[in-house]
Amino acid sequence: ERMLGTMVPYMRCLKRHVRLAPGNFGIHLLFHVLYLLYAGLRNTSAAASLTIEITRLVINMTMLGPLYCRSLLNFLKCVEDGFPQSALSQVVLTEAVKR
Repeated sequence: ERMLGTMVPYMRCLKRHVRLAPGNFGIHLLFHVLYLLYAGLRNTSAAASLTIEITRLVINMTMLGPLYCRSLLNFLKCVEDGFPQSALSQVVLTEAVKR
């Protein structure tokens, strides 16, 4: 939980830089970092906090355009393929529809 608390400001900062950077390298890097964090923390006490943070970051990025939305869908597909029992993609999509 403490490690996640340390990582969150860096993820948010990376997200800001991704929005400003041309091309798709930054978005791929951000989703790669999120995937690795999720893979490492999904069965820990920090899983709920991580799900909330990923959902918040991702929903904010869906308003940025098609490149980000496509990358988001690829990210969610990777999560579903890698962790079939995970509800992360359902949570993210449900929250995105609500907003």
